[in-house]
Amino acid sequence: MLRNIAITTFLKTIIIFVLSLIEIYLFSLGKQTFGFYTNPILMTIAGLVMAVILLLPTKETTPNSLSSSVATRIGIVVLWLIGIFYIGQRIQAEFKAHPIDHNESDVLAQVLTPSQAILDGKDAYQLVKLPSYEMFNTYLPMMWSPFVMAHLTGVDARWIPFGAWVAVCSWIIGFYLFRSQGFSWMNVTMGIIVWLLTTWCFVHFYSYDFRVTLELLPISYYVLLLFLMVRAKHIGVGIVFGFCLLSRFTIVLLIPFLVYYYWKMYGVKATSSVVLMTASVILGLFVIPFMSKDSQLPFKIMQNYTNGSAGEWRTHAWQNPGDEPHQLSRGLGLAIFAKKHYEWDVVHGVKRLRQVGLACSILVSVLLIGYMIYMGDRRSKDHDQLIGGFKLFLTVFYALVLIPYPYLFVLPLMMNGVYLMVMDDENYIINHTYAS
Repeated sequence: MLRNIAITTFLKTIIIFVLSLIEIYLFSLGKQTFGFYTNPILMTIAGLVMAVILLLPTKETTPNSLSSSVATRIGIVVLWLIGIFYIGQRIQAEFKAHPIDHNESDVLAQVLTPSQAILDGKDAYQLVKLPSYEMFNTYLPMMWSPFVMAHLTGVDARWIPFGAWVAVCSWIIGFYLFRSQGFSWMNVTMGIIVWLLTTWCFVHFYSYDFRVTLELLPISYYVLLLFLMVRAKHIGVGIVFGFCLLSRFTIVLLIPFLVYYYWKMYGVKATSSVVLMTASVILGLFVIPFMSKDSQLPFKIMQNYTNGSAGEWRTHAWQNPGDEPHQLSRGLGLAIFAKKHYEWDVVHGVKRLRQVGLACSILVSVLLIGYMIYMGDRRSKDHDQLIGGFKLFLTVFYALVLIPYPYLFVLPLMMNGVYLMVMDDENYIINHTYAS
């Protein structure tokens, strides 16, 4: 039955754009509108609906190049530059009003300490000293190594993630505008709007979370990864995939599907090159320089995440008696329901939700492989299943995350812009045979 369902690229683009705007609204103002119990359900439903739409085959088999005029390209560039300038001004005001303060958060200390240690010729993974306590560094190399630039240049370290995001997005936009053989101005423009609006809402509605976290950095890796996968840049995919794995663990459970997809799309040789390059990046940036000194390093990092979860499931001393835990009641994740169910033992609740999250994430990967097998060669757009698979996995993974910090949900929202841009990108793929 699913094999016979298909919608046009234009209709799919409009639906995905509208759903993206709905998700951005729910992220920004959903709690105030619907409450912190209802909003996570609505966000999850919106994400699942978008994933289903993305997974459906599209009817066109050639690019929908609606316009390639010079005026159109210039207009898109101006839109991007104005948006970046406006957001940059807002960020500058936020940073000026709130200088780096390690009493606010341990995040910046965890990237500045190891990056400085590397410059000093010391071990990066040592105790991070904060004003009132010490802790073990929980970040992987691609989260802290770019901050070497902050030490070398003296720039506020918080600009590094924003700079990385602007650079990656600008490169992708520039590719479609000036290098691609044909592009849809509508898809690119809508993608830019989603990127800019998501970033502005993050900075505006979650200003504290923005200034004390570095989420735009791993987002840059994930945005670039999906773009390179669609463009079949195998070496680049291998390198950036390694960066993703060495920043956040998010994508680990999607690996079976991504490997299967790549094998079916591009064959054994291309898949092998990606796997080897990814392994080389991980070996060169993490295993050899750091794990060779401490083989238990990954487990120590994971343990820190686990130990911190139970505390966020309890009402803080600064909250009113009877209030729900602050992070769980911000209207973004389903963890609030697990906490209510396991009120008598939050430690057990954290453990159970972790098990459910792992099981569901693995199930998504397996179901996506099964869906590819079921659809076979009958679909018209080879990467519908890739971008739909990304959306489905990220929706499920973050809906069931142990602590639904707002900054975590910026990644699935930002990826919506990539889906819109690559949805009409057939210039490369239509010239390749579907590997069997």
